[in-house]
Amino acid sequence: TGEKEYELLALIEDPDAGSYKDENLTLGEDYTYKIVPYVIADEVVYQAETYAEASAKTVLAAVKLSSVTNVNYKTLKISWNKVNGVDGYQIYRSDSSSGEYKRVKTITSGSTVSYKDSKVAPNKKQYYKVRAYRLVNGKKVYGAFSSVKNGKTMFTKTTGLKITASNYKTLKLTWKKVSGASKYQIYYSTSKNSGYKKLKTLTGTSYSWTKAACGKNYYFKVRAIKSVNGENVYGDYSDIVSKKTKIGKTTVSAAKKTYNSIKITWKKVSGAQKYELYFATSQNGTYKKLNYICLTDFNKRKLLLRLLIHII
Repeated sequence: TGEKEYELLALIEDPDAGSYKDENLTLGEDYTYKIVPYVIADEVVYQAETYAEASAKTVLAAVKLSSVTNVNYKTLKISWNKVNGVDGYQIYRSDSSSGEYKRVKTITSGSTVSYKDSKVAPNKKQYYKVRAYRLVNGKKVYGAFSSVKNGKTMFTKTTGLKITASNYKTLKLTWKKVSGASKYQIYYSTSKNSGYKKLKTLTGTSYSWTKAACGKNYYFKVRAIKSVNGENVYGDYSDIVSKKTKIGKTTVSAAKKTYNSIKITWKKVSGAQKYELYFATSQNGTYKKLNYICLTDFNKRKLLLRLLIHII
């Protein structure tokens, strides 16, 4: 190959063939080829005096870096697609996409396709690229580097956020404890996709907000915080959960009935400033607001009632 001492590699009998694959070559070697047209006439082979010549070097395929994902506040997981025929991979890291990359790990198995870098600073964005290698006569022959991908170390995501409406102005939030968290932050908004404000920072896993507007819908999200060397490391926000405040349910009863009167009683509802009574003459009938009713309206009919509460 180096001295261009050619030997016959193949005879291509298809005149329309435009390619040939030379396999089982040595990785990292330079090869030169010449393609000579020929014809056979009267059982004699005639070669053209001119020919095409081309050179190429065998190389490993480039690694395809698939993702860099957060594991915890100091660990990022780098994942890539397997390259056939390699003996291992090398992982390089940098503080910026175009900065200086340093090798952080050499993987000595061609079947390993991920690595957890556990020596990353908290809240730190890091950039990675990976290349494969194969041992040829005891030396590493490298493939091209993958494209660059980045990831950022963050604390664990908060899960299990639930909200219940205790009364017309109170919403209670609960969520699952995050291992290692020193405190949590609650954010709220009246719009799902924007306008979030910090509501509270606390150490527990529940909070009752007593200043919500009656009948208004709110959106909430929570994140955990871990203190590392005096620095706050924030986790991913929880999934957003919404809830609307509601007025408590009223329990009503009718008692002390006489031939021309019924006494209606109900339990007091916290925060209620006004009550309205409605009646109908059948369970599924049309209810009317109780302002004034003639005595004949009660004659031999069952009075059904419900309560609506208005907060002023």
